Amino acid sequence: VSFNNIPGANVPAQISAKTAAGPVMLTVTPDSNDPATFVVTPASGAWPAGQVVTVTVGADAADALGVKLGAAVTGQFQVEL
Repeated sequence: VSFNNIPGANVPAQISAKTAAGPVMLTVTPDSNDPATFVVTPASGAWPAGQVVTVTVGADAADALGVKLGAAVTGQFQVEL
């Protein structure tokens, strides 16, 4: 997940994912090559096969100056079987 400003400390806690079957537990880590990017991976080690995953960044995610998104932002991807 990439941002156009340097993200604040609360951003990892504001990133979530779910499928039709329910929430997906995540590991969210800063990208060592880009301070505006987080690497989001499933805590189980694999995304659920055949599922559409919706990733959400919560409205309270703030940049380093404390400015919040104000509205949640979502994106989706399909996991191959």
